[in-house]
Amino acid sequence: MSDNHVTNALDVAIPYEIVVLNDLKTVAGEAVRVRCEKPDPLCVVRQARSLPGVATKREEMSEQQALEFNVRWAPMLVEAGTSLAGPDGDEVRPAFYFGDARPNPRSIHGRALSARDLVALAEAVARLHVGEEAEALSFPDGDGGGRGDGPGVVEAGGGVGQDAVGGAA
Repeated sequence: MSDNHVTNALDVAIPYEIVVLNDLKTVAGEAVRVRCEKPDPLCVVRQARSLPGVATKREEMSEQQALEFNVRWAPMLVEAGTSLAGPDGDEVRPAFYFGDARPNPRSIHGRALSARDLVALAEAVARLHVGEEAEALSFPDGDGGGRGDGPGVVEAGGGVGQDAVGGAA
């Protein structure tokens, strides 16, 4: 391919994730499947700045403030990065909304979501928003990842003056 060849729009792989909801069902009783995509970063930043507590560093928030922040953050992510299929194959974007005004006539009010489904959608959109950095933000599950009591697990030392195996310094 030459440097002056432009990529066909149909060849672009847009990262997305399909989330199968646990609690919300279709009229036929099937699990609702929602397409999650990377939201517009400027939209996320603008909306995040409107949240109370954003000016505060996360480490300085009380547990209650952090909970309130997450409860407000999840709907924002879901509104910014989800879609459903319309009857004609068109996109219904956003899939869910949380305010008084319905942004799309086919969008569903977020009150239909359970907390578990809301969190699943928000986590998927957040993963897509962060992109390749998401793996660096998660805890490793492989060998030596620090989970479980498998080989290589070291007991924590006493802290001051002791090494991790429990010997004196």
